[in-house]
Amino acid sequence: CHEIEKRGGFVKKYYENPASAPPPLNGQGEKVQSPWFFSFLKAPIPLRPRQSAVRALGLILLGQLQIIEYNVNGILGDTDTEFLHDFRIACRRSRSLLTQVRGAFPARSLASYRETFAWLSQITSPQRDLDVFLAALPGLSARLSGRHARALAPLHELLVQRRSSEHERLVQALGGTRFRGFFPEWRQYLDGFAGLRAPRRPAAPYAVDAANGALRRLYQRLLRDGARCGVGVYSPVLHELRKDGKKLRYLLEAFRALYPQSEVDEVVRRLRK
Repeated sequence: CHEIEKRGGFVKKYYENPASAPPPLNGQGEKVQSPWFFSFLKAPIPLRPRQSAVRALGLILLGQLQIIEYNVNGILGDTDTEFLHDFRIACRRSRSLLTQVRGAFPARSLASYRETFAWLSQITSPQRDLDVFLAALPGLSARLSGRHARALAPLHELLVQRRSSEHERLVQALGGTRFRGFFPEWRQYLDGFAGLRAPRRPAAPYAVDAANGALRRLYQRLLRDGARCGVGVYSPVLHELRKDGKKLRYLLEAFRALYPQSEVDEVVRRLRK
């Protein structure tokens, strides 16, 4: 994004007018700029309705890749559990976009990338689950009397030990050749579609048409799964319904620049509940 302390600034090449790119922040301190930097990455990618879906999807996925890359050091340093949480969300968004948006990228070339994002979800899930358990434990303990609250101490110790072991496994995986080789390969692939020098693909649909189609299909699936859920009883379909709701929210947030903001905000707010 920005060039900070002589590093970064690689998104500048995606701007037709370099003056519109994020300005360099050299000399201002990387740590000081980190909160602003990350909030910028979470901002919607500027899109145009009649823009090629190929370029639009490429730009969105490049933004998600930046979020993934930004959080890696925080995961390795284990300074805040939110680094892993945001990393996982960016991976899920990327995988969902690759699966749901049709007619943009060649289908045959996407299988290995979807598989990699599924693998990233798999290797990060154990630590994230333990982070959630540990975060919930103090609240549970506060609702118990002193003797019963103290009885949770062995559980807390066990969770901490398992979490430490899972973090070590995750660090090894993120330091391995599969993960490290993924960055340049995925960025090069996306550059071929979203870069300013990428060839035009006249057969590709417009961004708004691709987004409308993906949103319509997911919405219809959401209604279908909702009708299959039993009333007042747990249904396995409920899990699928929750996943469909997340996928629909990811798509809306990714393509929100194509729609009225107030309407998108209202739908996203309901999907978050």
